Amino acid sequence: ANTYHYNDAVLVDLEISYTLLDHYTVTVGGQNIFDEYPDKEGDPTLQFLGDVYAVTSPFGFNGAFWYARLSAAF
Repeated sequence: ANTYHYNDAVLVDLEISYTLLDHYTVTVGGQNIFDEYPDKEGDPTLQFLGDVYAVTSPFGFNGAFWYARLSAAF
């Protein structure tokens, strides 16, 4: 069996909310805000098939994700 070793990485998520007029909440945030990517694929066969990042990585290869949300509660 093949054994793969991955470098460590720290992923940071952040979310900030503010309530307006007691009924509305504005939220902005991000996941993986420092835009970390997993190690490159080490298996030559998978590289040949087009895999850039390790398919067995414990986190995704899409980088940072940012969002905004407006919610209302009555």
